[in-house]
Amino acid sequence: MHRHIHLFFKSCLIGIMLLVFGMLLVVPVYASGLTGTENAQDLIYNRISQDSLINITWDIMTGTVGPVGNQIYNNRTGGTPNGDLAVANAARDFESWGLDKVETWDNPTVLNNVWWLKKWQIESTDVPYTFLPYGNWPCRNSPAGDVTGQLIYVGMGSSAANYTGLDVSGKIVLADSTSAGGVYTQAIQRGATGVININKKGTYTPDTNGFDLHPYSSEIVTPGSITYNAANTVPAATVSYDDGQNLKALLATQDVTLHLMVDAAFRSGVHSKSVFATINGTDSSKYFLLYGHLNADSYGPGCDDTASGEACLMEIARVMQTLISEGKIQRPDYSIKFFLIGSETQDSRAWVNALSPEEKSNIVASINFDQAGYGVEHDINNIEASDRNLSLSLLRECKDILADYPALGPYFQFIDYEGGSDHDSFLNAGIPTCYIWTDWTYRLTTNPNPPEFGGERVWIAGNPYYHTSADVMETTVLREPWNEVNITHLCALLTARFVGLDQLGFLAPFDWNQTYKTGSVIPLSFQIKNESGEYVTDAVARLYVDGAAAGAAGKANRSSLFRYDADMNRYVFNLDTKGMSAGTHTIAVKLATGETIITTSITVR
Repeated sequence: MHRHIHLFFKSCLIGIMLLVFGMLLVVPVYASGLTGTENAQDLIYNRISQDSLINITWDIMTGTVGPVGNQIYNNRTGGTPNGDLAVANAARDFESWGLDKVETWDNPTVLNNVWWLKKWQIESTDVPYTFLPYGNWPCRNSPAGDVTGQLIYVGMGSSAANYTGLDVSGKIVLADSTSAGGVYTQAIQRGATGVININKKGTYTPDTNGFDLHPYSSEIVTPGSITYNAANTVPAATVSYDDGQNLKALLATQDVTLHLMVDAAFRSGVHSKSVFATINGTDSSKYFLLYGHLNADSYGPGCDDTASGEACLMEIARVMQTLISEGKIQRPDYSIKFFLIGSETQDSRAWVNALSPEEKSNIVASINFDQAGYGVEHDINNIEASDRNLSLSLLRECKDILADYPALGPYFQFIDYEGGSDHDSFLNAGIPTCYIWTDWTYRLTTNPNPPEFGGERVWIAGNPYYHTSADVMETTVLREPWNEVNITHLCALLTARFVGLDQLGFLAPFDWNQTYKTGSVIPLSFQIKNESGEYVTDAVARLYVDGAAAGAAGKANRSSLFRYDADMNRYVFNLDTKGMSAGTHTIAVKLATGETIITTSITVR
């Protein structure tokens, strides 16, 4: 599919999905201490955009990997150009949003024999047959190869007995075994020129413990895997259960010739790359960390797992930095660091293990982002307890947020530690962390958490496309776009509360980084809105410098009172720095109620 056609298709899909699902999104409830008005957290909440989340997810997903004629995916494998592209694109976005620092990090471990998938093709050359849209994917570690040969069915194909009386030399083997590696070994020993394994058909019984695989699994593929061997030259792929049955039916009545092409390579002496981006806090010695893996660890398209989760992380970066740049919110007390991990687990473990005890202690707390796209049976996302003692402050803050923003409450539940992702690296290092995600499979599980974090047993929703060829936008994020929105809302608010983002900010041209000359005039302004998005025009606000009433330049302001400028819809004060000593001074805005709504610092010389 040409790039411009793909983008047109993408735009149409987004429009349709937003029309269908727009009514189902969570509506924010204002939790500000200012009755009926927005605070900084409300501004962050309201700026989060479903459109932006979808577009970021598309960008992460988009590349040149795929079957011939539809090379539109990027599986983002660390140590390959696909992974490097994902890191470069993320760094580009962070820089375009104006984050204070963006840098890449190379895992010092040298990687060898990393599989780099480019494209593939499976087609019948003599019998009219069309494979299902997501019905085939190369086996991981398949060597490159381009062969055409007669198809031969060998039953399970993973033992020598399956080949009794069969001549597979020069032919493409079709097998039913769940062990792609076992079939590959047996087939190439007997001279096969290609190997195709048929995907397992699963069963699905919702709301029971009997989950195996979803019926959709008959139409899609869980990519198989073979062991790397430099001597291997025979391409291998997996086809869907339905395609496999159709091919077997054709073979029962006639010969079938297939063309199997896999374009892949192995890279050695390379490093997996990750990207860090930082929003500086007024105290940059400590930071709150948001992290998650970029790569599709299934080696498939990897939309839900985990482009969706990384889109949530990146949307938080975009929103917070934009509001800070606009002067709508103050700079956080602590820095906020975003860590997009090139290769799940191995890169997070390497980075965390290299930290000194002091460096670990500088991480206030952290959140792991993973699947955020599709939960199917239950529209409930999971807050994983992880180590409850270590991460208790995170869990309690999540609970408080769900109480303060009750529209979010029905979409989240607390579950027990599940493991299996990057948060393990942080837990093992004693760094407080939690894991907020949609999960990967259906099950009813015991919840050993204390009563304050849920009941005795909870249902965990899942994704029937997990680690399959159909883990794409159309089947996950575009079907349930609210999951990304809800997870982004909760994680953004959690971040804001841990770094002190609870106040408004001064609008441009004020810049807290600027050093002002003693005697100069500093123009200060801010805005307040009510829950309807209308400007509040009658607030009584005063400015204080180091706890004392501020002095105004000129006659526009009376005493330390801000005046309201109706043309600009903002409260304005011209601060006179005459007589201020050189150094850093704290300035604050207080309402008549006594509530402080802005606190920041200025430096004069």
